[in-house]
Amino acid sequence: MWEIFIFVNPIGNRCLTTEKTIIKFANKHKVSAHFKFIALNNVYAIDDYMRRKHLDLNNINLRNQITQKIHQATLFYKAATFQGNRKGRQFLMQLQDDVNLKHQEFNEQLVQNVAQQVGLDWSTLLADKDSQLALNQCRLDQQKAASFGITATPATVIYDYSSYFCEQGVLIKSCTLTQLREFLNNLIKKDYQILLDRRLHMLE
Repeated sequence: MWEIFIFVNPIGNRCLTTEKTIIKFANKHKVSAHFKFIALNNVYAIDDYMRRKHLDLNNINLRNQITQKIHQATLFYKAATFQGNRKGRQFLMQLQDDVNLKHQEFNEQLVQNVAQQVGLDWSTLLADKDSQLALNQCRLDQQKAASFGITATPATVIYDYSSYFCEQGVLIKSCTLTQLREFLNNLIKKDYQILLDRRLHMLE
């Protein structure tokens, strides 16, 4: 049994690729896995997003626009999970797909279209998105990311409860897809030399 936390930018392209890679790997190898996608909207995630898009970090108006978009996307995603974690993941990945691969503008109309595609109740989603519960849970997510030392997305934490190091987790920070697949393959093979890789971090 793997417990997998994937820390993502809710409108990020590299995050979508990482999500698909890990889900495909788990399905292919029949890994019993519990996924938890966590959307980040802290200053580090925003800076990282702007750098990857080659945007001017000193453009305050642009930064504010992006900050607001990521914040709204984070709240919508959290609200979507209230209607089921699976639907929440489908909502997040479809939103990322539409923004990055189909180059659609992030706005409320796009969010409504995505919500309808994945079978979410729109009026409930709107109400939950503006609730104190959604805001509080998003804050807890940011605190969890800070406790892991995560400052950029995508980042993945895997706990393998079938192994002797079940009391620890492996933190995989930003890496290439080839490296990610290598790490996952070594975990599935129980080749724990992977834990000596300097690109990985062990978590208590």
